[in-house]
Amino acid sequence: MSKAIRLVMVAGLLQFALATSASAVVLPFDNTVDWNSSSTPGTPATTYSEFSDTSVPTWNHNISFSPSATSILTAFLEIRHQGNGQYPAGGPCNNTFEVWFLESSSSVQLGNLSCSVPNWTVDTFAVPSSLFPSLPASSWTLSLRLGESTGTPTDVIRLDYAKLYGTYESVPEPGTLALLGLGLLGLGLSPRRRAN
Repeated sequence: MSKAIRLVMVAGLLQFALATSASAVVLPFDNTVDWNSSSTPGTPATTYSEFSDTSVPTWNHNISFSPSATSILTAFLEIRHQGNGQYPAGGPCNNTFEVWFLESSSSVQLGNLSCSVPNWTVDTFAVPSSLFPSLPASSWTLSLRLGESTGTPTDVIRLDYAKLYGTYESVPEPGTLALLGLGLLGLGLSPRRRAN
């Protein structure tokens, strides 16, 4: 095969490789905060922490994007809790009296926790794009807290875990593409071995 034909083939392969490599890649992310100052018996046992109006829970989710995120496609917050809506203590489940709600540190409310008396409940909230980091980004810290509407200091809620998860897009690093191109170029310019 002549050198010109080999160069044309390598150039075509290089163009194809660059076109496919430069497209965005969808990757998952997640971070879980697990409360564990108390536990309940059972199979499986549940570890949790208990909070009241005087000890409002706050926490951070820290995400590292590797490679860096060029866009965040989806983001959800899942939280497992028990005790929301019980007022007075030992009474029926009535969210009219007590509403614990989830919000970011910038006071964007994500939603109300559902009734979780007497059973543990898992709620999932979509995280609005207004809380996403400036892009492109290599990390994201989302600070959250629970608020409570009745102001009664005897109100309590138990939290098991909170999980931030979703998907993001990333474009491969230019250095990776340059190495791929140099490798293909070297292949095209290398001398051909002749059979004896």
